[in-house]
Amino acid sequence: MNSIRAVAAAVCAILIAACLSVTAAAASYELSAAQKSGFDKLAGSDPSLESQLNSQYAELIGLQQQEKTWDARTKALSGENDAALADLRREIAAIDSVALAKLKTDVEQTKERYKPLLESYTALNKQITAAKSLPGKELVSFLRMRADAMKIMVQLAKHDIKLKEAAYRAAKDSASLKQKKVRAAMADIEPVETTIKSEKSSAASAKKQFSENWKAFTPLIKKGDPYSLSAALTAVLSDLRQIVGHKQNVYGLENRIGDILASAKTRLPTN
Repeated sequence: MNSIRAVAAAVCAILIAACLSVTAAAASYELSAAQKSGFDKLAGSDPSLESQLNSQYAELIGLQQQEKTWDARTKALSGENDAALADLRREIAAIDSVALAKLKTDVEQTKERYKPLLESYTALNKQITAAKSLPGKELVSFLRMRADAMKIMVQLAKHDIKLKEAAYRAAKDSASLKQKKVRAAMADIEPVETTIKSEKSSAASAKKQFSENWKAFTPLIKKGDPYSLSAALTAVLSDLRQIVGHKQNVYGLENRIGDILASAKTRLPTN
C-alpha cells in the first residue's frame, strides 16, 4: 500500500513540476516554496487525501495556465476583429466613391460652365424690371428681345444642370442602399459585444471570489487540517473553472464577431 501511495505521489509531483515549469512566470497564484513544502507535508500526513490534494493543486496551476492562454488568444483575435472592422468601415465608406466623385465634379463643372449665362440672364431680367419705371418703352422692348434670345439657352442650361444633379442624387441613393445592406449584416455584432461584456463581468466577479477564497486557503496550510485544506481548494478550483469558462466563452464570441464581419464583407459590391 505504501509503495502504491509513493508511486501516486511521485506521479502527482511530476505533473505539478511540469505545470510549474510551463506557468512559473505566468501564474498569478502559486504557493511559495515554504508554503508548498508545508502543503506537501500536510498532504502526506493523510494518505486518503494525499493524491486528491496533489491533483487539486496540479489542477490549480493548469487552470491558471488555461486562463492565460484564453486571454492571449482572445486578445489576438480581438485585435484581428478590430482591424477587420476598421477595414470594412473604410470599404463601406468607399462604395461607389469614384463614380460619385466624378458625378459631383460633373455637376460642379456644369454649373460653373453655365454660370456666366445664368448670371447674365438674371441681371438682364433685373434691368427689365428697372426699365419699366422709366419713361418710354423702347428700352424695355430692347431688353426683352435680348432676354427672349437667351431664354432657350438658359432653359437648356438649367435642364442640363438638373439632369446632372439627378444623376448624382440617384448614384448617392444607390450607394447608400449598398452601404445599408452591408451595415445590416453587421448589426448582429452589437448583441454579441453586449454578451462579451456580460461574460467579462462574470469573469471579474468570479476572479474576485477566487482571490477571497485563495486568501482563506493559504493560512490553512499552517493549521494542519488536510480536510479543510481540500475543501478550500475545492472552492478555489470552482472559481477558477468559472473564470476559465467565461473566458473561453469570450473567445467563442470573438470568433462569432469574426464570422459576422466575414459574412458582411461578402455583401460589398464587387465592382
